[in-house]
Amino acid sequence: MNPILYRSLKMSVGFTLAILIAKLMNLDFIVSAGIIAMLNMLDTKKDSARVAWRRFYSSIVGLILAVLVFSVFGYTTLNIGIFLLIFIPIAIHLHAAEGIIVNTVLASHLISYHQITAQVFKNEMSLVVLGALVALLLNLHMPDREKGLKEAQSKVEKQIRALLWTMSLNMRNLCTIHDEEPSILELESIIKDAKKQSYVYMNNHFLQENSYYLEYFQMRQSQLYRLKYMREHLDMVFVNQDEAMTLSRFTGRLAYEYDEGNDGVSLQKRLHEIRLNFQSAELPKSRLDFENRAALFQYLNDLDEFIAIKIRFSDKLAEK
Repeated sequence: MNPILYRSLKMSVGFTLAILIAKLMNLDFIVSAGIIAMLNMLDTKKDSARVAWRRFYSSIVGLILAVLVFSVFGYTTLNIGIFLLIFIPIAIHLHAAEGIIVNTVLASHLISYHQITAQVFKNEMSLVVLGALVALLLNLHMPDREKGLKEAQSKVEKQIRALLWTMSLNMRNLCTIHDEEPSILELESIIKDAKKQSYVYMNNHFLQENSYYLEYFQMRQSQLYRLKYMREHLDMVFVNQDEAMTLSRFTGRLAYEYDEGNDGVSLQKRLHEIRLNFQSAELPKSRLDFENRAALFQYLNDLDEFIAIKIRFSDKLAEK
């Protein structure tokens, strides 16, 4: 189902259900229960629960404050402004800014009553609790996003693999790497969108840790930024350099072995051997050779960090 249609349907059902239950409970201002239910229907289960809790405790504080303000200044609509002047800083200090709108509505109810009794307090808190419970109940069902996240994983790995192959060929002067710029931009967009979806997926689980996809796409984003640095070192024309061919072959191997399950340890070990060979090689004899060697060494350093990012991710995953 279309996400917008799904959310609209859920909010409509929540609004109606909360009003019907409030009517059965003989509460006053039953429409407020529906509004509170709609306000509590956020994109994730955890966000909805956090906001519902903040609105609950801020409502207790708000009702007590409203009683004090109206008892001193009188039950008039203008005195809601005095209430808000005091309540808003308190709500922000309590990290419950989400309760400001709800408490404004509750304060307007008290104006209509022109008095504060235990029954009035019970009615107002019942509206808050009912709206929150209806929202939490309906938010127990969320669309399954894991299939989309796995598809995004596949796209990201395929495009990064293609970029690595392109770099490998570029070091042999067989193509120009700048032809791949649109893919970099598309890949960055895919990763950013996947991170947003991963956050929603993670916060739709109460009883288990599901941060894998979020951490995975953060790791791939870090690798993408490193790829951008690596590209900058490949504007040189590497002519008859053994080091260029060595790094080209290694980059091709990295592209071939690049996938979700490769922890990168064996690749880093091989790259360490290449670094030792570079350090023991004969010194450059010309300015061009020196510039080529410097660019390749910078590329090697970035390549090492590219692999290290995956190793740190795999180590963290193993610890969990």
